[in-house]
Amino acid sequence: MSGQGGEGEVVERLDPIIFTLIEIRRRRGLSQREVTRRIGTSSASLSDWERGLHEPTLSSLRAWAAALDCFPIIVPAPDLRTTPTASDRVQS
Repeated sequence: MSGQGGEGEVVERLDPIIFTLIEIRRRRGLSQREVTRRIGTSSASLSDWERGLHEPTLSSLRAWAAALDCFPIIVPAPDLRTTPTASDRVQS
């Protein structure tokens, strides 16, 4: 082993939606191959999404969820990684 983190460590750093889709796939006992057949995408694409190497488009995310008989709920939220500037603040 090379000292780098294993698959579980990578999965924990993923977007919560992707992490949840991976967990649903695993709990339902579905292989990546079966899910890609249902989505109509390549095995390489799903593998890249699950490993966090590429982000799926919104339409791909919806298809992925549908392949698992579920749907994503996407709620807009402010980007908490940035600090608001004076122009972002509401003046009273």
